[in-house]
Amino acid sequence: MLPETLEAAVRILRLLPEIERLTVSTPHGSIGVERRSSVTAWRAADRVTMALLASSPDVTGVVAHPFDPRDGFRFATPSDPFLTRDGGASAAIRASEHLGEITAAEAARRRGVHLVGDDTEDPLQTIWDSDAPHSDPVP
Repeated sequence: MLPETLEAAVRILRLLPEIERLTVSTPHGSIGVERRSSVTAWRAADRVTMALLASSPDVTGVVAHPFDPRDGFRFATPSDPFLTRDGGASAAIRASEHLGEITAAEAARRRGVHLVGDDTEDPLQTIWDSDAPHSDPVP
C-alpha cells in the first residue's frame, strides 16, 4: 500500500468521527485502519485535562460533551481532574504511575486496595479497623 493511501485512510477517519474502522481494498489485498481504543483515548484525555487544570488557577473546569447527548457529559475540576468513565481513584493511580510519581508495584498495590477496600499498610485504617464495632444509633 502506498503511504499516500494510508494517509488518506487516516484522514477519512479524522473527518468522520463516528467511523471506528475503515478497510481499503487494493489489488494486493485489504488493509484495515482503526481508531485507538476508547480506553486509550480517555486515558490520554485525562493526562491532558490534568495538565490543563494544573497549568493555571484560572482554569476551573473542563466539560467534555459526546456526540450522542444520551451519553451525558464528563466534568473535571481541580479537585477531581478526571474525565474517564471508570472514576477518579483508578484513573488517579494510572496517572501517578504514568507520571512516575509511584512505581508499578505501588500502582498494583493501590489498585488492589481500591478493589478490595482494605489497606493493611495504612496505620490509620488498621487502628480504625481494630476498634470494636459500634452499634448503629439509627434503628
